[in-house]
Amino acid sequence: MDPTIDQQQWRDQVAAAVRSVKPITFGGTCWLRSALGAMALTHLGMRPRPVIGGAVFRSGPDPTLDAVNFCGSSNYAEWVNGNPLFHVWLDVNGDIVDFAPGDWHQDADLIEAASVERDHSQNGMPSITWQVKPPEYVWQPAATLAGRPGKTPALGELWYREGWKVPKEMQATVEAHFRDGNRYALDMARPLWAAVKEMLPDPLPQPPARAEARRLRQMAKRASKSGGALPPAA
Repeated sequence: MDPTIDQQQWRDQVAAAVRSVKPITFGGTCWLRSALGAMALTHLGMRPRPVIGGAVFRSGPDPTLDAVNFCGSSNYAEWVNGNPLFHVWLDVNGDIVDFAPGDWHQDADLIEAASVERDHSQNGMPSITWQVKPPEYVWQPAATLAGRPGKTPALGELWYREGWKVPKEMQATVEAHFRDGNRYALDMARPLWAAVKEMLPDPLPQPPARAEARRLRQMAKRASKSGGALPPAA
């Protein structure tokens, strides 16, 4: 890795690679962005965890009409009027990593984000005021992005809440929806992976202890596959 590249520059490069392709699926881009992001971060030595929940971004002065909601009134993912309102992102060691926000303004007419106060059918919906545009991507501690149930962010703020708020009898439906969506997104992402991989930076240097632990895990894995024993530590 180029020593002149700091962590923020490195993250910018990762995001640029993941965002270099843009198909629309499931009424938005988040599931595919999450799948490609997980592939990229795993390739770079990280352990991303896919997360489903609610997200809301305040783009204009009206706290209702200008709330770009991927959630119900609780700010969790919910089923509203028979339709799922949710968002998908990645957790990396307590950080929220989301490569989709930059699409919300660019593709607003294709993405199913609507305030719970208005018609979710997209018919006759008032236009969102984009006084502030969302960031291209998010990579910051989850604690700094936690929202409050029933509230709306201040202008330019973005909130996340992991999880669904649905009746107990719908839990199986939700779990199946998440499982099937992840599988479909991975199938969609695989043909695009080569182009994304080509743009990725080198992995960040690891602390010595972490690098050694990873080396030992790799050795153990190879030994297990070959039926051999793990050599003693030097």
